[in-house]
Amino acid sequence: MAYLIESICIKFTFIIIKFKFMDRTKIVLLIISIVFLSSCNVLPTPNLNNQNLPTGSEQGCLNSGGQVTTSSCCASVGDFPNNCLIGACGCSPTGSHQVKTCGCGTNQCFNGSKCMTSSVPAETINFTQTGNIAKNSPGFKTDIWYLVYEQVGSPALNVELSFDEKSMCEINGQTNPCLPGTFNQGDRATVSGIKNGSVVLVRDIQFLAQTVGSSNITLADNNKTINMKVGDNFLLDLGDQVYNWAISVSDQSVVSREVNILVIRGAQGVYKAHKAGSATLTAVGDPLCRQSKPACAIPSILFTLKVNVR
Repeated sequence: MAYLIESICIKFTFIIIKFKFMDRTKIVLLIISIVFLSSCNVLPTPNLNNQNLPTGSEQGCLNSGGQVTTSSCCASVGDFPNNCLIGACGCSPTGSHQVKTCGCGTNQCFNGSKCMTSSVPAETINFTQTGNIAKNSPGFKTDIWYLVYEQVGSPALNVELSFDEKSMCEINGQTNPCLPGTFNQGDRATVSGIKNGSVVLVRDIQFLAQTVGSSNITLADNNKTINMKVGDNFLLDLGDQVYNWAISVSDQSVVSREVNILVIRGAQGVYKAHKAGSATLTAVGDPLCRQSKPACAIPSILFTLKVNVR
């Protein structure tokens, strides 16, 4: 049926052209033919609802020589963020989403309207520290990675880690873009980056090989003797639900607790053998219920472990 109507429309058009009518008749027939041809969908109609037209920001990007790309930016940022400022696309992957961005080329940035010469100085690495990465510890932002490290006279420091497309991670000698979703709680690493306040924009993370807690020592090991080699370590895991522990080691030149290593909840730390010799680890557990009112009458307990290092 559609083919028949189209054929009739075409034939009618040729009839109008071939016949030579008087001028007034031609005008009338011209009007009729326009109405008729419009109903046949022969005459083009403009598309007033084109959804593919560039937005103002996108057109500004293109007009100023930029290219439209996509990047992983902070969840609070929409399409075509101002990348002349640091931070719009510096969130961790768990706090980011894909948006359209404008790539302006070397030494240029997009200010939200157009490409322009960047006023941001060249990046300067001003932070390099070795420690352990952690998240969801008390005082930390939810699901954000931090580096916990120490400096002389200032233990237990931490900085928030921020990632972008330039953040690189070195694992087992191979360097690739960082994927924070693959990090492990307590991984030991050296972090280099650009520190701004309490946040470091990561430029390089070198993960350090380590054996954390090659064996676990629990309350069941009380009064036992263990043999270790220099370089071996163990995880002291006495729990924290019943007792508050005070730990001491008779000779810390032989065995001592490793600093800057985060351990599982309830554990007291990782202890490493440094040289040949013997040492005794002592732990005094005071019942937590003694701090309640009224206090309980449960006695303290003593845990001892003799360590021989050869």
